[in-house]
Amino acid sequence: MTGEPFVHEILIIDDDAVDRRKIVRLLAPVPNIKITEAHSGEHAMQVLETLEPSLAITDIFMPNVDGLEFLTQLATLRWNFPVIAITGQNDSQHIDFLKVAQSFGAVHSLEKRELDRELAGVVRRILLDSEGRGRETQPYC
Repeated sequence: MTGEPFVHEILIIDDDAVDRRKIVRLLAPVPNIKITEAHSGEHAMQVLETLEPSLAITDIFMPNVDGLEFLTQLATLRWNFPVIAITGQNDSQHIDFLKVAQSFGAVHSLEKRELDRELAGVVRRILLDSEGRGRETQPYC
């Protein structure tokens, strides 16, 4: 045992670079994390070939592989890490895409306008919960 704190790998998936930078900034106060960014769901699947994240944060609306397709692929591949779904475009044609994302396996969802106020706390709670659950034995997806 080295005595060093466990580092949580967090994967941020968003096609908007400004939003990715904002999320990185908002997570700066969260201790013991390392952030990897992906610019699309496709890119995220490539990143997952070499990364085992503790948590992923995905935008729902992205070109090609969107957040819902990303969640579907995770479930198919039986990845066992929690995912937070985010969007700035909820309630399109009276569909609550944040609730849809949770039905696809997201453990939490937030509108982008809520990120400043809620993201760091939600991430802290999920990481603490995942430590208590034992990621290897109790999959999220």
